[in-house]
Parts: sequence; C-alpha cells; structure tokens
Amino acid sequence: MEYRPIVIREVIKGMNKDYYLPAIQREFIWTTEKIEKLFDSIMGDFPIGSFLFWKVKEENKHDWIVYEFIRNFDKEIPHNKEADVNGINKDIFLVLDGQHRLTSLYVGLKGSYRHFYYKWRTTRLYLNLLKYPVPNEDNPQELTYQFEFRENSFSDTQDKEIWYEVGRILDYEDAEDAKADLKDITSNLNDDLQQNANKLIGRLHARVHTVLTINYYEEKSQDYDKVLNIFVRANSGGVPLEYSDLLLSTATAKWNNLNARDEINEPHPKSEPTRRLKMPLLSRTQNRSQLDG
Repeated sequence: MEYRPIVIREVIKGMNKDYYLPAIQREFIWTTEKIEKLFDSIMGDFPIGSFLFWKVKEENKHDWIVYEFIRNFDKEIPHNKEADVNGINKDIFLVLDGQHRLTSLYVGLKGSYRHFYYKWRTTRLYLNLLKYPVPNEDNPQELTYQFEFRENSFSDTQDKEIWYEVGRILDYEDAEDAKADLKDITSNLNDDLQQNANKLIGRLHARVHTVLTINYYEEKSQDYDKVLNIFVRANSGGVPLEYSDLLLSTATAKWNNLNARDEINEPHPKSEPTRRLKMPLLSRTQNRSQLDG
C-alpha cells in the first residue's frame, strides 16, 4: 500500500473544492479539547495517523450524494451541507478515513467553533506564544503547546500570554514575514520571551506550510460496495462505529429518492403524510447489489 504525503496548507486549500465527504460518513463530533490536542501533536511532531481518500472519477461524481466539510462548526446545528459539484470538471476525493482530523484542521485554521459554556460562544483557535514548550514528564497527556479556543485574544496577563490566532499563519508564505508581523506586540518583551514567540511562529509555519504532515492512501475503485466495506473497516480503529452509524451509512447509500441524513436531521410537520421510503439503489443512477444482511 503506497501512501502519498502532502502539506496541510494544500489540503486546506482543497477543502470543498477537491475534498468532500461521502454520505456514509457520520457527522463531526470532536470537542475543542480534541482539536487542541491534534494541533499540539502536529507541533510536537507526533504522528497523527494516515488518511484514506477515495478518488471518484469526474464522470461518476454525480452518482453519489456528497457533503461539504464544516468550516464554522456550531454544536447547536452540527449538520454538514450537501455539496454542489456541478461546476467541478475534474475528479474529486471523498474522505473515507480522516474526516474528524481534516475537519479539525479546517476549523482551527480557517473557521470557528460555537459551543455552550455558560452561554453560547463563537470561538477561534489561538496559540499562546509566551508558553515555553516544555513537556510534562509526569503527565504525557498534558499539552506541550498552549492551544486554546477563545472568543478573542485579550489577556489580563500580557507578560505571560500573547494569544496568536492560528489561522493567521496561512497569510504568510515566508516564515520570516509571519515573525515580522509580531514585532509590534512583542517589542516590550525581554529577549527570552521574544525568542520563544519567534520560535513558536516559525514552528507553526513549518508544520502548516512545509512539513509533509498528511499521509494518505488513494483508493481508486469505483465499486461502491467495496468502498463501503473499506470505510467500515478503516473507521473501526478510531471512535468505534455504533450500529446506528452503520445503519445510517447503509441507508444513506441505498436510498434513491430520499436523503437519509436529511430525513433524520430535518423534522417534518406532523400534518405531512408519511413518506414511503425506498432503498433500491446504492447510487442516484445505477443499480448495484445490496449488502449482505
């Protein structure tokens, strides 16, 4: 099995242009703490696992219901939007394994995370540039780098905290330009703290722009039954698929006239007549054999 490496920046640029989600994927469920831990692992050069992309040929892309990645996540309305691929004149990739990690990167670098903490808050991912990256040997689970979802960069202790919005690193192709952007907010710090801030920015820039962090295997089969089986096996090692997840994945794949996700997520008026659900097809246009059972 041959894996291909790619930098995070390139994947982020291709989200909802080259990379989409198949309807068999469950919805995003990661907490802010898990996203922070993912970024901490990337900064610390820990492996974040491999990815599995399904290459769907251009002529087949209309056969499947596909969804966009969530950029601005809202725990109150966590549903993915169905993607419109009509104007895309090329092959596309559907993510079979790695949805939560890629969504987390997208939210952390380009979007926001709205959640309830005493009140509903819309937060973005920040990095404290003044925390020295010293691992806690007594507690390996503790984050080495201080990533945090916050409503803003304000701090009462500016001698200990300078919160840098992580997504700003995408604005700079050169790490030195990203460091130069800090001069105004770090000019009053001592040399050690200035050096620490510059090191963290340089490291963040490298992990996003130059280090080949994303390693993926490309599945080229256009046989949907095979791909569904690959999906189930690939996802058995992460957050385990519940039986209800598998049922929804299979129903979504097989319903022809209705979208299983939408039928579950969007309540219908009580007065609306009961709909007759049909499950004859795996795709929108093609007859395929049903799964065993």
